[in-house]
Amino acid sequence: MVCFWIKFVEENNFDPSRRNRQNLKNSENPYLSRIIFAEPEKSNTLPDSIFASCLAPDASWLISDIEVFIDTDGVNGSMRAISLAIQHPDVELIAITTVHGCVKVEQATANVARVQRANLLEKLIPVYMGASDALLRRKSLLMYPRLGTDGIGDRPDLFPQVSPTDFTMHEAESAAFALIRLTTEHDGVTLVCIGPLTNVALAYKIDKNFAKRLQKIVIFGGNHFGSIVCDAAFTECNFGADPEAAKIVMEEMNTPITMVPWEYAYAIGNNDGDIVDFQAHLKINTPLASFLYLATNIGDSATFKHARQDGHGEEIAVAIAINEKAIATGTNDSRLGVELSDVKRGQVSGDFCMHAVIKEYDGSVSDYLAAHPVDQSRSIIHVIIHYDVEKLDEWMHNTVLGKEGPW
Repeated sequence: MVCFWIKFVEENNFDPSRRNRQNLKNSENPYLSRIIFAEPEKSNTLPDSIFASCLAPDASWLISDIEVFIDTDGVNGSMRAISLAIQHPDVELIAITTVHGCVKVEQATANVARVQRANLLEKLIPVYMGASDALLRRKSLLMYPRLGTDGIGDRPDLFPQVSPTDFTMHEAESAAFALIRLTTEHDGVTLVCIGPLTNVALAYKIDKNFAKRLQKIVIFGGNHFGSIVCDAAFTECNFGADPEAAKIVMEEMNTPITMVPWEYAYAIGNNDGDIVDFQAHLKINTPLASFLYLATNIGDSATFKHARQDGHGEEIAVAIAINEKAIATGTNDSRLGVELSDVKRGQVSGDFCMHAVIKEYDGSVSDYLAAHPVDQSRSIIHVIIHYDVEKLDEWMHNTVLGKEGPW
């Protein structure tokens, strides 16, 4: 049996609660920095100041966390997604990068600072401000009134009140360069993208090896059936905000990519409103729940007028990054690309069945491809087409309650 050997410092009163562990993981602390591996039979050679704790349920906080970067445009759904990453016991949120989108990048950056304070973090996670516009000049996307002018409900007076420092406390390094540097310092990181993909495309174009250093990318955005209309175009907002960046990431980066199309979040919110109350976790009497309620209330109130609920959104992508097996209930692997033509600019197109046909073909794949040539220049994208709404809703309840793990 392999055990963790830990330097024990008696003068420190260690509290393994979720919030304190997130703070510890972002600081120089005597526990996590002194974890070493040792052979159990050599325990008699260790000094008295060392104690052994075998990997067991009551020591679950020792399990290696999933290291995550989040790239976001910092609007209402992103507040829930970031909070899930902060509060989940299996996640180490290393950095947050911000990008233009439904609000300006400066506002997105301030919103990210505010949501961290809503999570009562004593030591903030580093935030790196990124691209202020798309790779190519574009018409501004329609700013939906359902977000509020600040993207999170237009209530700067409520907890946590907006502070001028929210706009200035980001790191000096820009997002694209930060992503490049951080992937050289952290192996096997998952990048969760819940905004336009400009920062990611820039990082890749600056350093082609950036793609190889990521374990995977989980994207909230794009479409599966071309059914999304945004700004009078047949596209989803995040991809429509920077189609060229979306094309670069989806078609050029040699990184395993999982896509969570926005249309499934919308459709499931409509179909599963009788299964879960998507508002229930926002009505719990905690500071974080109150903040997330105000961040999403304008949009949710507008949706209620049409006798439906808004389902979970960006938090689906974070949940998939944490534990796809626990969350995803339907997937499709397809070769996808991003259109840049006028009418379908930013829309995802692809062969949604050929990859499955090849996998099921009774014979060698090489023989099949010889007889039926298939364009294999594009990477296969893993698409989430259904998720366990009850499990994710449980996680969101745990998030606002600050529940300790395991979840």
